[in-house]
Amino acid sequence: MKKAKYSIWQNVKYIYSKMWQYSRSLVLYSFARMPINVVLPFLGIYLSSFVVGAVTNKYTPGQIIISISIIMLATLVLNLISLFLSGKIQGLSLGNRVNFLKMIAEKSLSTDYENLESPSGQVKLSKAMECINSNNSSGEAVVYSLIDVASSLIGIVSYATLIITINPIIISVVIVSAFINFLLLKRRNRWEIENRDNYTPIERKLNYILNCSRDFSSAKDIKIYNMSGWFGGLFTDFLNQRIYWIKKSESQGFRIDALSGILTLIRDAICFGWLVYLLFVNGLSADQFILYFGVIAGFSNWIYGFADKWAALDNHSIKICDLRDYLEMEDKFNYGKGLPMPTDDFSIEFKNVSFRYSGSETNAIDNINLKIKNGEKIAFVGANGAGKTTLVKMLCGFYKTIDGEILVGGNNIFKYNINEYYQNICAVFQDMNFLPVSINDNISFGRKKNTANYEINDLIEMVGLKSKIDSLPQGKDTCLGRTLSEDAIDLSGGEKQKLALARALYQGGNILVLDEPTAALDPIAENEMYLKYNEMAGGKTTIFVSHRLASTKFCDRIVMLDKGKIIEMGTHDELIQNGGKYAEMFEMQSYYYKREGSKNVLQTEK
Repeated sequence: MKKAKYSIWQNVKYIYSKMWQYSRSLVLYSFARMPINVVLPFLGIYLSSFVVGAVTNKYTPGQIIISISIIMLATLVLNLISLFLSGKIQGLSLGNRVNFLKMIAEKSLSTDYENLESPSGQVKLSKAMECINSNNSSGEAVVYSLIDVASSLIGIVSYATLIITINPIIISVVIVSAFINFLLLKRRNRWEIENRDNYTPIERKLNYILNCSRDFSSAKDIKIYNMSGWFGGLFTDFLNQRIYWIKKSESQGFRIDALSGILTLIRDAICFGWLVYLLFVNGLSADQFILYFGVIAGFSNWIYGFADKWAALDNHSIKICDLRDYLEMEDKFNYGKGLPMPTDDFSIEFKNVSFRYSGSETNAIDNINLKIKNGEKIAFVGANGAGKTTLVKMLCGFYKTIDGEILVGGNNIFKYNINEYYQNICAVFQDMNFLPVSINDNISFGRKKNTANYEINDLIEMVGLKSKIDSLPQGKDTCLGRTLSEDAIDLSGGEKQKLALARALYQGGNILVLDEPTAALDPIAENEMYLKYNEMAGGKTTIFVSHRLASTKFCDRIVMLDKGKIIEMGTHDELIQNGGKYAEMFEMQSYYYKREGSKNVLQTEK
C-alpha cells in the first residue's frame, strides 16, 4: 500500500493558504456557510415537533400561526443567505481552480525541460491535470468538501448535546457504526492510491489517440493511409484496459456500499427501537418523540455524512497530493542568483561528460571530452542515434549530465542562472514550432528589444524572406497557421527554416546551435541553407548538427559521433585523408548527390 505524500491536514492547510492568497472572500464565505448548513435542517425538525406540541397543548390558532410564521421566516432568511453564499462560493471556487491551472502552466513554462520530456514527468502532469480538469475535479470540489466536513462536525456536536439527555448509548451506537463505515470508505480511497499508477498511463494513451484523431496536422496522414481503423483498434484496446480497472473499482465500491447498508439497518433498528420503548414505557410526549426522532436521524446523517464527506476529502487530498507533486518537481538547474554571464568568451568545453536517459541501461553520451574555441564553427555528424541531438540539448541546458561538466566561458553552466544562460543561446531545431500569431510576433515574441540590436525588417531581408512577406497583404502582421484565422497562411519548409533563423538571430545569443533544422529539405536545399546559416552566424560560436556529411564541409572542425562517443575529429579534408568512418560514410552518401558522371552538386566553398 502506497502512502500519500501529504496528510489530509497538511493539504487542508495548503488549500486554505492558496484560497487566502487568491481570494480571502472565499474563505470568509465558506466559514459563514458552515453554521447555516446545521441550523436549516434543525429548524425543519423543530417545526414538526412544535406543531405537534402546540396542538396537544391546545395553543390558540393565533399563537400557532405567529410561531410558525416566525420559524418559517427565519428559515426563508437563512435559505436566501445560503443561496447567496452558494453563488459566491461557486464562482470563487471556479476561480480557485483556475488559479491552480495557472500554477500548473507557470510550472510547465519554468521547470527543467527534462522534467517535462520524461515519462515520469508526463505522468505527474496527467495526474495534476486530473485534479483541475473540470468543475467536479478536486481542485474545485475540495472547497465544498471542506465546508461539508466542518458542517458535519458542528452538526455532530450540536445534535449530540440534545441526544445525550436521552441515552448516551445511542450516541455510541451511531458513532461506532459510522466509524466502521469510515474505515471502509478509507480503505477504498487507499485502493485508489495503490492502483492509480496502473490506469493513469492508459488514460494518457487514450487522450493521445483522441488528440491525434482531432489534430489538423495528423488529418492528411490519417486519410491517405486509411489509419482510422487502426486508430479505432488501438482506442478499443486501451479503452478495454481502462474499463477493466473501472470494473475493479466499482466492484470494490459495491462491496463497501453493501456493508454500509447493513450497518445502517442495524443502527436504525437500535436507535428507533429505543425511542419506541421510551414512548410506551417512560411516557415520552409526542412532540418530544418527534423532536428526538428527528434529532437522532439528523445526528446519524451528520455522523454518516462526516464519514462520507471525510472520505471524499481524503480522495480529494490524494488528488491534491498529485497536484503538489507536479508543482514541487525538483529542478536540477539554477534558477536563482548565478555567476555573471561572460561578455566576450563563449568557448565551450565538455569534460568527461556522460548522460543516460531514464530507464535506459546504456549511456546516450559516454565520456565526451571536447574543447570548442570562442567563435569556432563545429559540426556534429554521425548516423541517427549517434548522440548528436542529446549532446546539443545538454549544451542548451535541457539535460543535466550524470557525470562530468560542461563549461561555457570557463564556468560550469550550472553556475549561471539558467534563464540568463538561455538568453545567450540562439537555436534552430529540427522540430520547429510557430504560434498562430503574426510573423512579427513569431520572431520577437513581444520583445521590443534584443541583445543583437537587429531590426525585424532587416532580419527578414537578411534571411531571404523579404519578397515573400512583401507579397502578403498584411506583410509581417500576417498570422501563421490557418487553424485559428481565415486570413492566416502556411509557409513552405524552406520558408519556415528562414523564419526560424530570423527568430534565432533576433534572440541575439552568442552561441548558435543548429540541430538538423534542414533535415526535411533535400540535400541541395540543405546545403544552401547551411551556407546561409554560416554566413549569418558571424562571430558566434556555432554548432551545426547533421547526418548529411557534405552539408558541413565548410566548418572549422567536424566531430564524428557514434554510440555516444567521439570516434573522429578534424577538418573535412583531414578526415577524408584519414580514410576512417567519416570518409566511408561520406563516400556512401556522395553517391546520391552526384549527377550522372558529373561533379558533386553540393557546394564546398566556405
